[in-house]
Amino acid sequence: MDVLTKVGVLCSSIPILFFLYINSKNIENKKRLEKYMQLEKNEQPSMQTFMLTKEKLLKVLKPLLPSPSTLENTQIDLERAGVKYSAEEFYAFRWTLAITLGVFMSLLYIPYADKMLIFGGATFGLSYLLPHKLVSQKIKARQRNAQFEVLDFIDLVANGMEAGLDLNNSIDKVTIQMPGVLAEEFQRTFSEIDLGRRREAALRSLTERLDIEDVTLLIDAIIQAEKTGVPMAKVLKDQAKRIRNNYKTNALKIAQAASIKMLAPMILFILPALFIVVLGPPFIGIGKLMKF
Repeated sequence: MDVLTKVGVLCSSIPILFFLYINSKNIENKKRLEKYMQLEKNEQPSMQTFMLTKEKLLKVLKPLLPSPSTLENTQIDLERAGVKYSAEEFYAFRWTLAITLGVFMSLLYIPYADKMLIFGGATFGLSYLLPHKLVSQKIKARQRNAQFEVLDFIDLVANGMEAGLDLNNSIDKVTIQMPGVLAEEFQRTFSEIDLGRRREAALRSLTERLDIEDVTLLIDAIIQAEKTGVPMAKVLKDQAKRIRNNYKTNALKIAQAASIKMLAPMILFILPALFIVVLGPPFIGIGKLMKF
């Protein structure tokens, strides 16, 4: 076989090998798709069962739900805590948890009716109040984390805008590089804007979910700058400067209050011990002289 024949065979085999490779990839992708569709089919009945069970439970517990105003306030608290459930589902969970644990604790003390009533009632009350307490703690934790993040977040966004990015692209870059509460909330806000919500309304909703003064002032400044045409980078730098000044002021207040807070421990614990050490020996000596 001469050289030209070998080259011809090689060149003709390349398309065939390429076709076989593409065909194997298509077969592999088809198998993956079939497997994914099979998983969806298997999960769909269980999801439907779960949704039906939840709807029936909400229907049964509907008389126990509070007033619409209370549900609205609870929904705001759940959003501030980052809990992705409705207020009705939250109250249904509280009642279900309280009733289940209350009955279980009561059954442990059969046949003692007094202990069943005391421990069952106490467990019922604590189980009903516990989820609300956990939500309150989560709200405080998210607000504290957002307060810690806001200064670095503003600085990074301002630096991105000074580098040539617009506000949205700069925030997108920062949310990717700096995950946290603020990143999560801004991503949600931009998703709402992409779905057709007005920009100002979406930003106002962000301030309501976080309920932090620095974030509220920041959003107000951004909205005002967009309306008046003020350079956004300058607005962000001014906001960062304001937050730094607030940090310094708060640190000075804490330092000044520390001396006042130290008075009570000094008077109650340190000064008595000091008096005993300093005046104790002279009084002991005077007492011995008076005996003679």
